[in-house]
Amino acid sequence: MADRLDIAAGERLEVVQDTPDVLTVEACYDPRGDQPPAHYHPRQDEHFEVLEGSLRVQAGGAQRDLHAGDILDIPRGSAHRMWNPADGPARVRWETRPAGSTKEWFSALAALQGTRHVNRHGRPKPLAFAAPSASPGNSALPPPWHGSPPRSPTSHDTRTRTRMRCA
Repeated sequence: MADRLDIAAGERLEVVQDTPDVLTVEACYDPRGDQPPAHYHPRQDEHFEVLEGSLRVQAGGAQRDLHAGDILDIPRGSAHRMWNPADGPARVRWETRPAGSTKEWFSALAALQGTRHVNRHGRPKPLAFAAPSASPGNSALPPPWHGSPPRSPTSHDTRTRTRMRCA
């Protein structure tokens, strides 16, 4: 049976594949979600395919909506965030390469649910969000305040696939 993790209020993950090379999850986002903290991954690339519904993305200094069939690649070092402000649920296939300790980081976020370390929307508070990233191999960090400009993500359309139901 696949691991299922509630990483924030209205955001659930099901682990599809977990190898050193890639962590693949299917994520469900409830309708009318709020923005997560912006973050970046200095050592990992992420690949998202919207399978159902739509998501709003802030990345590379731009904001846009992705819809079923759209693909988004976030290269390492790019600050980004993704959420579902729409009226219907969204489902995304999400790959992180290399996997590193991402699954453990997701588990740490899930363990925060129901504690004083999350806000009223179930989002981890900034220190709680960053604390699991301090371990080697973890990578979700707040965006850098100085240094190089963020790299731009790339996207394109593809066919929709189905898997996990978000209902």
